[in-house]
Amino acid sequence: MRNSHKHSAFCALLIAILASFMLGGCGPAGQSASSNEQSGVKTNISTPVPLASPTPIVPMAGPAVLGGQLGAFVHKFGDPNNDSDPSFDSYSFKRYSASKTDYLRVVGDIGDGQQWTPFVYLIVVAAPPHQPWDSSTADALCASFLPLDARYVSQSLGNGKQGTTQGINILYYSAMLKATLPSTQFSNALHAPVESGLLDIYYSFVNTNLNSIDSCTLVPGTLSS
Repeated sequence: MRNSHKHSAFCALLIAILASFMLGGCGPAGQSASSNEQSGVKTNISTPVPLASPTPIVPMAGPAVLGGQLGAFVHKFGDPNNDSDPSFDSYSFKRYSASKTDYLRVVGDIGDGQQWTPFVYLIVVAAPPHQPWDSSTADALCASFLPLDARYVSQSLGNGKQGTTQGINILYYSAMLKATLPSTQFSNALHAPVESGLLDIYYSFVNTNLNSIDSCTLVPGTLSS
């Protein structure tokens, strides 16, 4: 069972992950396009930087989606790079060239020693540095990480302290995710329980522009309160 300390660790890790994507990449990235298998949209991912894998995850077939096996991501995207932190079950893939930004980060358990599941419960997808996606591109790429049975539920804008619109939460429901993850994984930003099976894609806007998106985050439950 996950307690409040566990949720605090999760939030701290999520903030660190989002910050690393927003601050990473100090100059233009040289890219060569690579098509996304599920969406057919060009992701502009660079040729992978040849870095040693920090942990021996066995590749395996299966959907590389929220609630999927870590090995499915290795099978699809190759070995994780050295931005990964195995002690937190955090693995990064496909670093954009000439930058510190990774296209993809996935997280399993949060290093509490229990290793309760091999399944992914946090996914962050980042646009190339200084090259945000438009809304249709972001939707196609980010939605490709949804469980296969996910269906739309609702959406709400995410506003900052000054009332500015910083992003949007789009909620889905997945019976597959409900059957995969424990009910304690489904909560909101205030750590209050929500319906098991709910999941959220949060799209982060650039300068409050709804058609300029620099990253998306997928979690069970919701990042809104």
